[in-house]
Amino acid sequence: SFQYSHSSWRKPSLWFLSVFIPKISFVEAEKAYYIHRPMKLDVYANFALIPNFLEFTSGLGIGIRNPFAKNQKEVEFYPEYYLASQVGLANIIVIKASSEYMDQLFKHQLALKLNIRFAEVNVGASLQSGSFVSSLKLAGAGAFVNVFIGF
Repeated sequence: SFQYSHSSWRKPSLWFLSVFIPKISFVEAEKAYYIHRPMKLDVYANFALIPNFLEFTSGLGIGIRNPFAKNQKEVEFYPEYYLASQVGLANIIVIKASSEYMDQLFKHQLALKLNIRFAEVNVGASLQSGSFVSSLKLAGAGAFVNVFIGF
């Protein structure tokens, strides 16, 4: 306990640490679990036809699912692409349209960005699916809002 006396301070004991530090016990699992993240090798190119007004971005790559699997039959290669164009007014108001195939999903997005120096708001809608034809339908419709604050 922590005590105060008129003559001196006593050294506190560490009883309060047992209150705040949870007791942790380890249990061995019967079966080992492995998590394999895909390995990606991508190349991107940006082309500003009119800087801060009309810009294009493209990307091409390859994804490798289960790259370190013990069984080589589990390793899977797949292509990836990214195409985008954006029209903006001095990076204050920007409209961006993109199409991509990443992580074996086709995704098409339309977004609006409003940047007022200390805050940025991105609002958009997307369509996505595992097949290209289905990605153009409303089966995988989504919306997003991103807010960034700072300088």
